[in-house]
Amino acid sequence: MGIPLGLLLAAVLVQGLFDSHGPMTGAAFVDPSNDAEHLQSTSGRMDWDEVIVWSPEQKVAGFRNHDRIYTTRTVQRGDHTFPLSTSKTSLPDVRYRVWNYQLHPVVVPLFKQFDLDDFILHNNITGLLIIKSGEIVLETYSAGNSELTRWGSMSVTKSILSLLVGVAIRDDFIGSTEDRVVDYLPALKGSSYDQVTIDNLLRMSSGVEWNLNDQDPDWKRARGMTSDELIQFLGSTNRYADPGASFNYSDAEVNLLGAAVSAAIGEELASYLERNVWQPFGMESDATWMSYPDGLQTGACCFSATLRDYGRLGLFALRNGTRADGSRTLPENWMTQATSPSESAGNYGYLWWLNDSGSYAAMGIYGQLIHVNPSEDLIIAVQSAWNSPDGRAYHVHQSAFIEAVTDALK
Repeated sequence: MGIPLGLLLAAVLVQGLFDSHGPMTGAAFVDPSNDAEHLQSTSGRMDWDEVIVWSPEQKVAGFRNHDRIYTTRTVQRGDHTFPLSTSKTSLPDVRYRVWNYQLHPVVVPLFKQFDLDDFILHNNITGLLIIKSGEIVLETYSAGNSELTRWGSMSVTKSILSLLVGVAIRDDFIGSTEDRVVDYLPALKGSSYDQVTIDNLLRMSSGVEWNLNDQDPDWKRARGMTSDELIQFLGSTNRYADPGASFNYSDAEVNLLGAAVSAAIGEELASYLERNVWQPFGMESDATWMSYPDGLQTGACCFSATLRDYGRLGLFALRNGTRADGSRTLPENWMTQATSPSESAGNYGYLWWLNDSGSYAAMGIYGQLIHVNPSEDLIIAVQSAWNSPDGRAYHVHQSAFIEAVTDALK
């Protein structure tokens, strides 16, 4: 019995809609020697109103030149490098499926198959590094990038700050994640943050009002504040829920957490990272970290490093901060605690995004990613220049690709 003509025509129509996303062109190529022609910033800080309208060429040039357009602090490499050897086992021919119902409501379920090259083009990948069992199985670049290119990580920075909280606890600068924020930022005493803990800020569950909307006037004001001004501003906000009861994604509060950590350790975040993580673990290249006008680094955004060093950060997390010589940088079982789900958000830990597989990730807008899968001893670091800050299709392709790579390397 043949397929009814009406059903066949419907399937063809649905498949046509599924395929109508247009050609996959990849990230714009910009010769690094011509970057200056495409750099644009007037504030010295990441200005959302500027970035959102950057051309594809401006994104590529801007993301790899944070130190030329923003105020940054250099995180210097040390005298030794954590080795990343190339695996004798190359990445198999990876193919993944994307189903039409993952992108649109449909009647007829259909899928389309993609490969590595498709993923790089569809998601505007500028750097992709896959590390299995401590060895590189794939390293590839596009858009003019190379192994020497620093690339802005956006909100991946939040997960780096999470690591520094663990280091500060190991060093006894912070007693525990149950310490109150006002213990380190006394200017907040008597405010809505009186009972908010370090744990609450790590899980974005302070219960204090914050509207993550780029058109909100308070959000716009907060982006241009010094750290002291931000503390004063947030201290004037109201509470909408008990601490720990409600998840509310807030860049401002992560910057507040960064200020609390800096107050606890008595120095800049960048120098503390440099001395306790970057140099002793053996990062290969210098990094940069965007800073407030008063010098403190922004906890929520804009750390910039090479792809290999993002991979090493993934290894640092996977090893729970254990250095090559066996010494520990983080408290025992810190990463287990940091990647345990919050009561208010089952897919979020201590500034890490959590997956059902037991893997976790540091993620930033425009496709920045450090994916860590402890059970598979797998790290995937991605640098991207998506056409938009976020997007369902990008995430669907990314998740499907990661699943295919994980299966292929078992």
